[in-house]
Amino acid sequence: MSELEESSANENLTKEGTDGYDNTYDNVFSTAESYYIDRVGIIPVALLGIVGNLVSLAVWNSQTTYNATILLFKYLAVWDTAFLVSVIPFIFVYEVNPWSKPSIVLNTFSLLAKLESLHTTLLIAFTRWLAVYRPVHVHTGSLLKLRHVVLACLVVLVWCLAISAVFMTFNLLPEPTAEWVYGWTAVHIVGLAFPVLPLIVFNVLLLIKIRTPFSPTSTKSEQQQSSTWGSTQRLTVAILSMSAFSVVAYTIGETTTVVHWLGHWSDGGDLFITLQSSFGLLQVVNSSVNVVFYFAFSRNFRSSSTKCFSRWVLRGRAVSAGHRGPHSEDKGDSSSSRTATETVAL
Repeated sequence: MSELEESSANENLTKEGTDGYDNTYDNVFSTAESYYIDRVGIIPVALLGIVGNLVSLAVWNSQTTYNATILLFKYLAVWDTAFLVSVIPFIFVYEVNPWSKPSIVLNTFSLLAKLESLHTTLLIAFTRWLAVYRPVHVHTGSLLKLRHVVLACLVVLVWCLAISAVFMTFNLLPEPTAEWVYGWTAVHIVGLAFPVLPLIVFNVLLLIKIRTPFSPTSTKSEQQQSSTWGSTQRLTVAILSMSAFSVVAYTIGETTTVVHWLGHWSDGGDLFITLQSSFGLLQVVNSSVNVVFYFAFSRNFRSSSTKCFSRWVLRGRAVSAGHRGPHSEDKGDSSSSRTATETVAL
C-alpha cells in the first residue's frame, strides 16, 4: 500500500458520520449504503433465517425412514444456520478493524459455511437427478446408500476446509498486496463460482425430466414409477428453486466481489462496495429461504410440520399442567385441613 493510500486511510479513521454511521474505512471497506444494508437488511434476515432453518431441521429430524435427499436437507440446514450465525458478529467486528484476528476467524468460518452450503446444494441436485433418472436403482437401494451420502459429505468437507485454510493464510498476511488480491480472488472463483456450473447442468436436466417424465417408448417398470414421480415432482421443483437462488447469489454476487477487489487497488469505487453488500444480503436470503420452499412444494414437510407442531403444543400443555398440578393439590389439601379444623371447632 502506497503512502498516499495509507494517509487516506488514516484520514478516514478520524472522520465521524451522522445518523449513527461511523465513517471508519469509508471508501475503502464500507460506505454509508453498505452500512445500512448490513444493519437493516442482513441482520434481520439472518435472524429470521436462523429460526427457519431450526424449524426445518426439527421437522426433517422427525422423519424415521432414511432418505438421501432429506439427510442432505438436514445437513444443509446445519451449515446455513452456521453461516447466518457467523455473519452477524462478523459485521460488527469487521467495522472495527477488518484485519483483526477475530474478523479474520469469523470471515474464514463464514466462507467455510458458504462453501458447505453451496456444495451441499450441489449434492442435493445430484441426488435428485439420480432419483428421477434412475428411480429403480434408488428404490432398491443400489444407489444413494447411507454410506455413499456420508462419504460424499466428508469429501466435500475436506475440500471446503482446504479452501478455507488457503483463504485464512492469505488473510493473515501482514499487509495486503496485489498477490493477496489475486489469491483471494482465486479462492472465491474456485470455491464459489466453479460449483455453480455443474449445479446449472443438473438443474437443466431436472427441468427436462419434469417436462417429459416418461417417453412413449418407456419400459413397463419405468411406467410403474410414474405415480411415484408424480408424488415427488413438487419436491424437485423445491430443489430447483433452491438451486436457482444459489446460482444467482453466488454467480452474480461473487463476480461483483471479484471485480471490486481487482479494481480496488486502482480506483476503489464505492459502487462495487455497495453492490458487494447487496449480494451479501442475497447470500443471506439464499441461506434463509429454504424453509419457504419446503412449505410451498413439499407435502411431506407440511404434514410432518403439522405433526411436530401438534406434538410441541401437547408437550407444552403437559408441562404447564405438571407445574399447576402440585399447586392444585396443595390448595386442595389446605382446603381439606381447613374444613376439618372448622368441623372440630363446631
